[in-house]
Amino acid sequence: HPEVILKSNMKVLKNLGEYFQMDRVEYARATMSWRYVNRKIYGTSCSVCKSDHKVNVHHIFPKSIHPLLSLNKHNGIPLCKEHHLEVHRLNPMVRA
Repeated sequence: HPEVILKSNMKVLKNLGEYFQMDRVEYARATMSWRYVNRKIYGTSCSVCKSDHKVNVHHIFPKSIHPLLSLNKHNGIPLCKEHHLEVHRLNPMVRA
């Protein structure tokens, strides 16, 4: 249900933003900037297979466990969709 997912995502953004005294829109923009900076530092290819297809930036220390590190420019690693999903499958502490 897209409405449920949207509501859940908005709640997560609001909660994480509170750590930085931002509203959910400001935190979402900060997250976009974090992704941009991470790609500038580490590139746009998957760190595992070097693919440049459907590459995401993965939080090394999960936002759900370490919210204050969620915007740290060194807390990200570019991973293709396949390897990103694999990390989430292998580590039950990391929520997708």
